[in-house]
Amino acid sequence: MEDYSSEINNLIYVDRDIEDAKWEKIGRDIAKNEGYNNGKNDGRIEGRLEGQLEEKQAMVENLLNFGDSVEKISVVSGLSIDEVLKIKESLE
Repeated sequence: MEDYSSEINNLIYVDRDIEDAKWEKIGRDIAKNEGYNNGKNDGRIEGRLEGQLEEKQAMVENLLNFGDSVEKISVVSGLSIDEVLKIKESLE
């Protein structure tokens, strides 16, 4: 009877080890998916910000071409005077 008892205990430990390994894998998979999704969201946000900046830059360039003042363009675009001046310098 004792022989079976030790074998059963061994099977219980093996079963627990398998179960622990499954949960560890699930945890790693969840972390991997979260990392992927966070990276994907960060990329979307970065892309939107770049698009907004390009749009503002195009607007500033157009206003400069129409002869508007740097101060007025700064107010309209929400960019600082220094940022508007940098764009202006890039056009020259």
